[in-house]
Order: sequence, then C-alpha cells, then structure tokens
Amino acid sequence: MKATIFYFTMSGNTELAAKEVAEATGAPLVRLFADPPYTIDDIDWTHPYARCTREHKDHSLMPRVKPFDVDIAPLDTVFIGFPIWWHEEPAIIRAFLTTYHDLLKGKNIYPFCSSYSSPVSEADASLTKDFPDLNWKVGLRLPGSQTAIKKWMER
Repeated sequence: MKATIFYFTMSGNTELAAKEVAEATGAPLVRLFADPPYTIDDIDWTHPYARCTREHKDHSLMPRVKPFDVDIAPLDTVFIGFPIWWHEEPAIIRAFLTTYHDLLKGKNIYPFCSSYSSPVSEADASLTKDFPDLNWKVGLRLPGSQTAIKKWMER
C-alpha cells in the first residue's frame, strides 16, 4: 500500500487521531493549512457570522489549501482526517478534494474524524454526495484503538 495521511487540525485533536492512523499504517503525515488561516474567532460556531458558519451554509465558500510537498499521483490510498464542524467536514477538506480531485480519482479514500460526540456518518454522507466519483470507504471516528483502525482498513 502506498498511502499518505492528509489532515487538518485546529485544536490538535485531529493531529493526535492522524498519528494513531500513522502508527497503524506506517503512512506519512501531511498537515493541511488553510490560506488564509483559520483563527479562533473563525471557528466560533455559536456566532452566526463566524467563518465556519458561513462556510457551512454556503459550500461554495472555501479557503485555498496551502501547497504541500507530496506527489499524490503514485498513491493508491489516501487517508483524510478532520474535525467535525456542523456535523460535517470543514470547508478546507472540500477545498482539498476540489483542488486535487482529478489526482484522487481511482484511489481508496478513508475519511476519519476527531470527535467525542458527533458521528462520522454525516460527513460520510456529505463527502459521497459532493464527490460521488471518488472511491470512498466508510469513515471512522477517533480516538480509537489500533485494532479498530486495522479493522476499519480491512473493510
């Protein structure tokens, strides 16, 4: 398996989850950064004009993804990690998928999220609806055990 783990984190929880996946798979980590970067005020979901709220209500609003030094073309497996915002993936994940869409076609894509209460199933539904031609696997909510991660990959 030639794989890479792409992830976005604000609080560090998704980075911890990505490291769990890296430990189970041996895949390298690539942190995704928004341009412009998100601020604490941007992710205040209780405020109706916060950036995350506006991006949730209007999926055409997406940040740019800062360039990274990884060639996606030779990969066969891509892990994509993110926090759950508004019961779905953040706009930066949609931006990543839009920007690299053609390179992601034909690859096995495993989404995972960091959340202690929200299920990944709503993000799974959103991702497969918005990007139906990508080869999505069922998502996983972390933190989890190495055994759970390995079983997830075997499905």
